Amino acid sequence: MNIAFPHSPGKGGPGSFQTRLEAELEKRQWTISYGPQPGLNPDLVLVVGATRRLAWLRRLKRQGIPIVQRLDGLSWMHRQAYPGLRTWMLNECRNLMAKYTHAYLADWVIYQSEFVRAWWQQASWRNPSHSEVLYNGVDLDRFSANVHLGRAKPRHLICLEGTLDYSPYAMELLNYLSNRLHELDLKIKLYGSFSCESSRAMLSKDIVHCGDLPRSHVPGVLQDAILLSLDVLPACPNTVAEALSSGVPVIGFNTGAMQELVVQKAGELADYEGNPWKLEKPNFANMWDALVRVWSGYPEYCIEARRHAEQNYDVRMMTKRYVAIFEAAVDNR
Repeated sequence: MNIAFPHSPGKGGPGSFQTRLEAELEKRQWTISYGPQPGLNPDLVLVVGATRRLAWLRRLKRQGIPIVQRLDGLSWMHRQAYPGLRTWMLNECRNLMAKYTHAYLADWVIYQSEFVRAWWQQASWRNPSHSEVLYNGVDLDRFSANVHLGRAKPRHLICLEGTLDYSPYAMELLNYLSNRLHELDLKIKLYGSFSCESSRAMLSKDIVHCGDLPRSHVPGVLQDAILLSLDVLPACPNTVAEALSSGVPVIGFNTGAMQELVVQKAGELADYEGNPWKLEKPNFANMWDALVRVWSGYPEYCIEARRHAEQNYDVRMMTKRYVAIFEAAVDNR
C-alpha cells in the first residue's frame, strides 16, 4: 500500500512522529511518497498538522482517495504576546490551513490527546464523522538507557525543547530552579535553540546550554536525569514520551495534555495557579516541590516511568492502530 504525505518529515515533534511512523510502515512493506507525483495516485494521504498543498488534497478528495489528518493544538500564543507581523501572519495562516483540512477534506482525524480533541471540537468549523485519540509512540528498544543504570539519585535536570524560550516565563523559571539546585547536587542542561539572543543572556551562569540536539542523539542524553517540560498547554510532547520510555521521570505544570501523559509516580506535575491561556505567571515554588519529590524517590519514579511507557507509548502498538485506521479509511472510500 502506498501512503502519501504532503511533505517529507520536518523539524520538531511532528517531524519525529512522521519519521518514526514511516520507518514502522516500511517494515510492513508500505511505500512512502511526498506530495504530487506524476502518474502516482496514493492509496491514502496522511496530513501531519497543516499543509499549503490544499489544491492537491482537493483533487485527491474528488478522486475518492481517503485523507487522514493527525492534529496537535492550534497556534495561539501569538494572540497573547504579539511576536511581530510576520510571525503573527504565519501562525494565523497555519491555523486556517489546518482548520480547512479538518473541516472539509479529512475523512478521518487523529488527535494527539484528549486535550487536543476537546480543543478542536470547540474551535473547529465542523468536525469530521470519524476521529480517534492516539498518543505518540517511541521505539522502546532505542529509548531505554536510564532503565539499566539503577542510580539512587539523578545528576541532571534536562530540558529538550525545539525553542527554549517559547514560553514567556521559561528563563525565569530555569534561573529560579538553578539558584536552588545546589541543595540537590543537580545541574541544568538545556538542549534546543533560542528565538531571541536576549533570552540566552538572561540565563544563570550555572545553566549549561548544549545547543540543538540531532534526533539520533536524544536517547543518549536521557540518562541520570529528570526531564523538565517547559511547554505551555502542551498537546502531546514527544520528549515526554521519550523520557518516560527511557525510565526518566518528568516534571512539568499540570496544563494541557500533561495530566494524561504523566501519571502518578512516573513523574510529578505542579499546580500552575494561574491562567495559562492568558500566559499568567505560574507558581515556581510548586515546580520546585515537584522536583524534590521526584529527586527523593528517584529509583521508584524511574521504574514507574518505564512501566507506564511500555503500556502506553510503544511505537509498534501506535503503528498498529494507525494501520487499522488507514485500512478502514481505504475500505470505506
